Amino acid sequence: MKQEADLTRPEHGCWQATRKCSTDTLALTDAPAIIFISTTQADNTPSTRKTHDALATKLSIPTFFWQAKVQNASGYFYGCDATAADPQYVTLSHFLIKYATGANRENGLDKAYDWHKQSFLTVHNPGKQTTLICVDVAPSLHIQILQLVQAHPVAELISHPFVIHASILEHIVTLYDKAIWDFRDFVRAQEKERPTVENPDPDYVGMHELARHVMHSSEVSETALNVIDSILEELDRYQTKHQQDLNPAPEIRLQRSLLKGMHLRSRALEERLRNEINLAFHISTQADSLVQQKIATLSQRDSNATRTISILGLVFLPGTFISAIFSMSFFNYQQPANDSPGSWAMSPKFWIYWVVAIPVTAITIGVWWYWQQKTQKLEVRDKKKQLRSCIVQIDSKETKTFSY
Repeated sequence: MKQEADLTRPEHGCWQATRKCSTDTLALTDAPAIIFISTTQADNTPSTRKTHDALATKLSIPTFFWQAKVQNASGYFYGCDATAADPQYVTLSHFLIKYATGANRENGLDKAYDWHKQSFLTVHNPGKQTTLICVDVAPSLHIQILQLVQAHPVAELISHPFVIHASILEHIVTLYDKAIWDFRDFVRAQEKERPTVENPDPDYVGMHELARHVMHSSEVSETALNVIDSILEELDRYQTKHQQDLNPAPEIRLQRSLLKGMHLRSRALEERLRNEINLAFHISTQADSLVQQKIATLSQRDSNATRTISILGLVFLPGTFISAIFSMSFFNYQQPANDSPGSWAMSPKFWIYWVVAIPVTAITIGVWWYWQQKTQKLEVRDKKKQLRSCIVQIDSKETKTFSY
């Protein structure tokens, strides 16, 4: 499998336009060069291994670079100092950025994200050339790197192997900044559209999906900080050994400081999103509680109505039962006779009904009241027993704990 590359070289002190070429034709020369390899394959086919071996030979790309664990890493830095047998000073840095693609904001990001994976290899031959090899860089960064080298004298870029690192880091940190701010916009949208008690409808799945992306953003930004720390350590070692006047460490430390602030912003987004998830949960719980409270109020009204009906039945049922079982008819209608009109007449023994009905009703109500009081006392006694049992269990556990 053949890979294509973009090659830029300086001529007469100026960088020339980029031209396409095959990786088979690439080779390190005494002239500086910027090489963009747009496709990497980490598979283990014979043709791929052959291509990787050729790149390792021609461009000094370490063979471990093509390993799956290295390709899938969230960031790393490698530096190999020159030796008498091999005067080339090789550095390799790798960055991974997660960013939002700008799709709709329904259901969190709904998979509307992607990754920027980019690696930078520098091969520095003191006094001769510096070659920068960019692997799988983002299109915007591709353009920025070309503009960067156009704006700097060739002699400055090739005089120190870490000058190009300082310049590229500025654009890398800008990509991290944009990615984190994009996620911040999604978090802010969640804060503005938070549910209310009147309309609780939180999108827990969307919020947890967004939280996952923000945590990834924090992870890769922290890894990038570790990469920059490794670059600074290697730069300090290089300066101590080679004693060069030009030192790009201040520019690199500036980018590290900026990235540290961005990383803290990403961590703050995690906390803000966690607060939104907790708030949505509490709002939903409060809304459910209000619904349950309304249901309890309606149930209480139904219970009161049922209790009233029961009491009325308790008052009138004994008398009705007595009247019905003894067929007590105390009111009779007398037919007209002897030119006298018909009339209603009450039995003179109506008092017997009251003598029987009132005591029976009173006894019935008394028995019901006594039964209610006894039931309540039994319930209170059972609850007290349960409470004492719980207290004894807690005391026994505390005693065992202190004994240890």
